[in-house]
Amino acid sequence: MEIIPRGEPVVTGLNSYYLKIKQLLEHYQGEIGSGGIFFTAASGKGVVFFDQDEILSGYFQNRKEELSGRRAIDYLLDLPGHVNFSVSVYAIDPEDVYFWTSISSATIMYDNLSSEFTDIKALLRKLAQERLTGYIDVAIKNGDDRGMLFFQNGRIMGDSYSWTSEPDDEARNLLMEKTKSDGGIFRVFRIDPGQVASAAAAAAQEPPTADLAPEQTPAKEDILPLLATLLYVLERIVDANKKIRVPFSTLLKKKFIDKADRYSFLDPFAAEFEYKDRRIHYSGTEAPGVVIEAVTASVSELAHELGLHALLVQMLEPWFKKFAEQIERYQIRV
Repeated sequence: MEIIPRGEPVVTGLNSYYLKIKQLLEHYQGEIGSGGIFFTAASGKGVVFFDQDEILSGYFQNRKEELSGRRAIDYLLDLPGHVNFSVSVYAIDPEDVYFWTSISSATIMYDNLSSEFTDIKALLRKLAQERLTGYIDVAIKNGDDRGMLFFQNGRIMGDSYSWTSEPDDEARNLLMEKTKSDGGIFRVFRIDPGQVASAAAAAAQEPPTADLAPEQTPAKEDILPLLATLLYVLERIVDANKKIRVPFSTLLKKKFIDKADRYSFLDPFAAEFEYKDRRIHYSGTEAPGVVIEAVTASVSELAHELGLHALLVQMLEPWFKKFAEQIERYQIRV
């Protein structure tokens, strides 16, 4: 079955015969940032996932073999000339692309649930309420037909069916009907949210873009990517934790308000310091050390309050290495 995230492709119907896949990948890294290149042929199917900085993962399957990771990437980027694939490119949100690259780490949560005793609609509601990150594999008629539904934090973010290459609501409804009329076996797999957060943290080794006010000095420019990455890693950890139902932006804003008496530039209504979409915009004039102190104290306190500080420190390992010079210079502690 072909796994395709919901949404419209950026481009489809290309043929690998006349494509230079590596150059195609590099082009769309710059054009869309993060996404997947999907390969379909009678002999097999595959995908390469990427973000703006690197190739994240790959998967390929045909009748004889199944490849994943580096082996799949090497095969798909240098396809043999005698096999022609139909090629499509999908734009995928960064948080979603890290989910797809974590599929291989999924572990069984519920095994061999029979439709005789389990209603699939009730099961899907339960998985949504539990904010599952993972997927459900449905085998119909002893595996004659298959369906897969993929969840991130309880929402369905993709699906796949053996009887169609174009998943939609009609195909999902047919899956429900088939489990009732023909019988089905359900297997539920869970992805550790830490795996998704870890993938995001690894990607965060490259500093996000920071918006700078025209009058800012090089010293301020130096610290903004560091702080933006720190906030982004905590954001990914919070978003991956199904027990936290309040959006990260709300939690951060509340923490900044709590700190505004001491650090007035953090006051959201002052609009001097803003974090959004991995970017920081800062128009204040405080010394770099003061800005660092304000943001790191907010991050540390918020992580402790949410019970995530130990995980944050673990996920920040790439951050500590990437920004070692600035961390030492400003004596930063989280």
